Amino acid sequence: MMDPAYFSPRFLLLSVCAPSALFALTGEAAGIPVYSPEVSIGYVYEDTGVEGEPRYSHAPDVVRFQGTYLAVWMGNPNGSEGKPGQALYLSTSTDFTIWSPPQTLFSDIYGWAVPWQPALVNVHDEDLYCAWSMPSEGRLVVSRTTDGKTWTHQDVPAAPGAVQDRLTGFPTGHGLVTSKGRILIPCSLPPVSKKGLWIRNRLQAVLISDDNGTSWYWSEPIAGAQWSGHGGDPAQHGDDDQIYHWELSLYEQADGTLRFLARNTSRMPDPGREDYRTLLTGESRDGGLSWTEAVPVEIDSLSARPFAAKASPSEGLLAVANDWVRSVPQSSWNTRFGLSLFLSPVDDPNLLLPGPLVQPENGLACYPDGIVSGDALYLVYTQGRGEHGYANIGATRVEPLPDFTRPFLLPRGARQGLTLDDTLARFSLPESSLALVLPPELTAKEKLTLQFETRLDALARNMSILEVGGKTRAGVRLRVSMDPTTGQPRYEAARAGDNAWQLIGHASEGDWNPFTVTLENHGVTLQLNDNPPVRLPGPVLRKISFGGLSEAPAWPRPRKSGNPAWSLSLSSIAVN
Repeated sequence: MMDPAYFSPRFLLLSVCAPSALFALTGEAAGIPVYSPEVSIGYVYEDTGVEGEPRYSHAPDVVRFQGTYLAVWMGNPNGSEGKPGQALYLSTSTDFTIWSPPQTLFSDIYGWAVPWQPALVNVHDEDLYCAWSMPSEGRLVVSRTTDGKTWTHQDVPAAPGAVQDRLTGFPTGHGLVTSKGRILIPCSLPPVSKKGLWIRNRLQAVLISDDNGTSWYWSEPIAGAQWSGHGGDPAQHGDDDQIYHWELSLYEQADGTLRFLARNTSRMPDPGREDYRTLLTGESRDGGLSWTEAVPVEIDSLSARPFAAKASPSEGLLAVANDWVRSVPQSSWNTRFGLSLFLSPVDDPNLLLPGPLVQPENGLACYPDGIVSGDALYLVYTQGRGEHGYANIGATRVEPLPDFTRPFLLPRGARQGLTLDDTLARFSLPESSLALVLPPELTAKEKLTLQFETRLDALARNMSILEVGGKTRAGVRLRVSMDPTTGQPRYEAARAGDNAWQLIGHASEGDWNPFTVTLENHGVTLQLNDNPPVRLPGPVLRKISFGGLSEAPAWPRPRKSGNPAWSLSLSSIAVN
């Protein structure tokens, strides 16, 4: 039975939520700051039942063009997706807080056809493009404005040449203007069909213009990798080894390499079985003309459109996705919870760590898109409610962005049971977690030493104390368990995906226990107090989190987090 208190969103006209509303946050911990941005939450559009306005709203995008924010999305006054009556909508704002009533967009072009998922790209604040599609008609349209009011429209090649007779370009999110001036619009490639939209597809591609939108052409199609080549078990996916993908988001690295973060739409394991890696990545080193295969990313999420962007051209990767797992409480589009900001100091999405919520505390939220402007992240996203499903378009501003030049602690907003004060982090649930984000130079360092002290406050059976690296590969987990012989607590460690736990040392409840963890390119060494060090050989990703980073959230959601099971001394954390 689902918990209605968790499913029912609390709708606010505008809320300002710093993490101090969720935790008793400290500003500094022995020189290591806690990232606690101001998260302002409002609406672009809220369904209030007005006749003729959309009851269903989904898949928005936003841009700031010539001083005005423009948000676009697809919606339907009939409350359904992909059915007659579906239209494109536009709303504008000068301050990202108060938005104009929605107006239909391009209805004179698509007529009775069903338009889908508009995607925006601002070219030097002179031209604004909006790409959108009609898959049932095999049409892809790029619309252009120079003033944000009057639009012209261009039918462009609907798909790459090799598949143009059977697939249609389907814009999936925000476009990108590269450092060399090339315009890129990410697209999925569903079949041309009047029977509906099929999202389990083998190919995606990028629509490209080199002449400021006068003409458009396609990249080579992007294929998905094979599960068996990336530690996956095809039996978990209907005995199908193919990784299927949908809805990619583009960003550019400082060296000009292009990357994407995409949604995995492979066949899902049955609820209760192992969750699979639901986000994918790939790259292009020739300006977007050709791409590597889409491969899994070491992030817990669920199957929904992600958003990725650079904090600045030279540093920091931002991503927004659902910080949840697909089997809790069931496998369903109705469990898209915990829309959160993920952070990495470098461009590798495998190092992304979950941080603050960017949605109202409760309820469904998904399909983010946005822009970085100055020291802030501006987001729009779908928000669900009631019998009409996806009913609202949310708007969130996050500021300031983190300082990636120094280490910082990152509380996880989508999990419960973590409290912070000036001296301690207290963990009361297996899912409670607090990440340590390293600056780029420490991330790249050949040998890294992490020191910290923990204290067991209560019976903490099989609770993670530290997770380093990935959940399924290149990772190590340190946990506390009970010695079956003595009944006393003990610390033990194992590599990701391996149940061969090795004893690190015993502990007594209430005592402080100092740890030294050494990370090298081909192994991790852990030492407790003066006990002999234990080395676990093998590669490890430079991704660090205290607590249960890979633990599934408890369901039903606890009404109270309870007393702390263990504590971390913030002043003891040192990394060099």
